[in-house]
Amino acid sequence: MPSYSQVDPVWLARQLPDLTDLQALASGGQKQVFAARHATDGEVVVKLMHPGTDPARTERELEAATKVRAARMPRIFERGQLTGNTGTIVWFREQRIPSEVLSARIQAGTLSHHELLRLALHVSETLVAAEAVSIVHRDVKPANIIVDLQDEFWLIDFGVARHLDLESLTATAAPGGCGTIVDAEDKFCRNCGVEFGPMLGQQDMEWVRLWDTDATAILGQYDAAVLAAQEARVGWDAAVLAAQEARVGWGT
Repeated sequence: MPSYSQVDPVWLARQLPDLTDLQALASGGQKQVFAARHATDGEVVVKLMHPGTDPARTERELEAATKVRAARMPRIFERGQLTGNTGTIVWFREQRIPSEVLSARIQAGTLSHHELLRLALHVSETLVAAEAVSIVHRDVKPANIIVDLQDEFWLIDFGVARHLDLESLTATAAPGGCGTIVDAEDKFCRNCGVEFGPMLGQQDMEWVRLWDTDATAILGQYDAAVLAAQEARVGWDAAVLAAQEARVGWGT
């Protein structure tokens, strides 16, 4: 079980002297997160895993961040270990994206249709890139999506991701464990050597396949429909203008 330590920024600054302006950002079940500035890499985020956190999960989170080739995935710059009062602390430093967490954005108001489509496309692109290297995120939620200053959506935190080419770290049907819904053959859906693909009903698997059909094509159809509507509006405006001109001509 992890020991939920709260690292003092002053102590951390002494351990990592190449960082300045250290500020605590958040703390969760697996890690504590700080914002900082690095002389070479600029604005960064430093994540410290709580002592006792399963090192295999940490390794897999770092592996996912390295393997998934997506346009909107923060880069890992450096990693290491520290020794604190409660034990060994694994840390890594990654690219900081000036952004707002999606959960906070939607509390302030509803996303527009354009923003929703952009959200669907950007998150889908990252999920497809992860699927290409046999990784399933398993924790897609507003708290794990950030919106940058260009209104682009970044999917973050692969801490509980399922690596389909590796043995699962979560036993099948374990209390509190994450399910792995994936469009793949049953033999690729194992937790600790137990196949669980058949546990998903055929209707559920079909729903997953339909959802994953082709988000880009759907968005393309939407863009085409918008363009057609705009062209129709231009044609309508031209017809109205011609009618007005004809009426002026009739009156004279």
